[in-house]
Amino acid sequence: MNEIQFAQPQTKSPSAEGPSPAFEARTEVGQLDSDSRNCEQVVIELKALRAMAQHAMSERDLEVGGILLGIPWKNDNGERGVWIRESLLASHHRNSAASFTFTHDSWSELHAEWQRYHPELSLVGWYHTHPGWGVFLSPQDRFICEHFFSQWYHVAIVLDPRCMHWGMFDRDPSLELQPRSRFWLRSVERTPEDRERLSQNLVSKRPQIFQLEPLIGDSC
Repeated sequence: MNEIQFAQPQTKSPSAEGPSPAFEARTEVGQLDSDSRNCEQVVIELKALRAMAQHAMSERDLEVGGILLGIPWKNDNGERGVWIRESLLASHHRNSAASFTFTHDSWSELHAEWQRYHPELSLVGWYHTHPGWGVFLSPQDRFICEHFFSQWYHVAIVLDPRCMHWGMFDRDPSLELQPRSRFWLRSVERTPEDRERLSQNLVSKRPQIFQLEPLIGDSC
């Protein structure tokens, strides 16, 4: 079934934690009672989320993926979270309908793009697609998370371009991977009313599953 693999990264991501950034243009998305297991806040820039969605829709038969860049933060009250600001798609990869492999070449290209355009950001997670398989983490996905994305602020996002759903996974207080039902959507270009409308359209009837369609097209 799903068999995603990583070539060994050639460099380590920065681990510096900064203060809580000012999220003056954000809107909450998801269930109100769902995040008792998740101790961190997750804030996602709309442009990064849209880039992932468009990458997923560009190949609905084969798995694709990439990395997430952003800022992990802590404040003086002990609260902490991660701000996902950019997503970079992987090329030079090996993929099929049920597998996706980050090769050394794809990692080298991603690292070069990261350092050239976003050197101030940290590696905060990864994303990949499950065309028709649904939103979940397979045993191989969990292996990748444990060995390559094991920091408290690392996030895994899974998108299904056939079922038109997506979801995210992060770590609970005991550092166990759990599906996340709530996050903050940020966009300085959108009005509060636009963000609120989009946030409502993203929510599905199933907890921990979000709609993909509102992120596609010019209307988003």
